[in-house]
Amino acid sequence: MSSSNEQRSYAEALFNVCKQSDPDALCLRLAALLQVCAQPDTRAMAAILLRRLLTRDDSFVWPRLNVSTHSSIKSVPLNQIQVETAQSLSKKLCDTVSELASSILPENGWPELFPFMFQCVSSDSPRLQEALELLIELGGRLLTWWVLCCRLRRQNHLRKEFFTWQLNL
Repeated sequence: MSSSNEQRSYAEALFNVCKQSDPDALCLRLAALLQVCAQPDTRAMAAILLRRLLTRDDSFVWPRLNVSTHSSIKSVPLNQIQVETAQSLSKKLCDTVSELASSILPENGWPELFPFMFQCVSSDSPRLQEALELLIELGGRLLTWWVLCCRLRRQNHLRKEFFTWQLNL
């Protein structure tokens, strides 16, 4: 995040070398920055760079990553959405999740995403509800359909609990 063009060019060249030579290490280090770095600007840049790697274009590295990296890359952003307090960073995390979801959900490549979204639907936490809205906004029709189904399921469950409670009176 340097203002020097020379430093930025060097950093981008290094990023591209790492992307080609060891995408697993690059993705895992970016994910680690999301978890442990105290500086919000650095976490934001890590989320942006991770999203770039997970965007289905010429730089898409997902198919080249090993299974353990897949697991980490799917869990870290979901965990960080739950604890991140900076709204702008939460949005960047949701962007990353949405980008990856658009690539791997059609092949059922992220079964953990829907339970996370159900947790958001069921939560009283404004942070999780806002994250869910961002994911829906970014994720399009598939996520919207899923959330509607969950909300109906939750309403039906609440109705069932209510009627069971009424019968027990």
